[in-house]
Amino acid sequence: MVVRVYWLFLCFLLGGVGFSTSALAAGYLIEPMVGFETGYQIQNSNSSSESGLNYGIRGVANVDSWLVGADLMWSSLSVNSSPAKDTLSGRDVGLIGGYAFSMFDLMATFWINSTLSSKLNGEYTGSGGYSLRGSFKITPLFALVIEKNLRSFNHLAGAGINTLTIDSTLLGVSLPYSF
Repeated sequence: MVVRVYWLFLCFLLGGVGFSTSALAAGYLIEPMVGFETGYQIQNSNSSSESGLNYGIRGVANVDSWLVGADLMWSSLSVNSSPAKDTLSGRDVGLIGGYAFSMFDLMATFWINSTLSSKLNGEYTGSGGYSLRGSFKITPLFALVIEKNLRSFNHLAGAGINTLTIDSTLLGVSLPYSF
């Protein structure tokens, strides 16, 4: 349900930018991406390394090289903590702002809704955190991506307040399609 609301918001945003800026050079960008994430998580002052697969899609309106839109990302991460290893599955929804150069894009995402399922600890929810992203366009339909992610979760379902922060770097590829 939450995902549908965000995608409806994205459609409204993209449609509104396109119709209200007809005198400007407006365009749209749909960008599926996949990458390998590595970093660490901090939970209750304990730090553990994490790594895994990250994939998602971005929908962006491009108005005179300024970018605005939404980001939807899923992750599957392995955490190397002692005494037990953990597996995390996450979903993040965010709002994007950025600038497009001819062969390079810079974007920042603010995460507005995040969920994370831990096999050991249950369900986390939260909002806040950010992603700083740079992508180098090898061809018009293929780009290399580097991202710095910081995601914060501040509620563990059923256990009250508990904080979890994931600080990571992602290297990946994307298939930007502009229209």
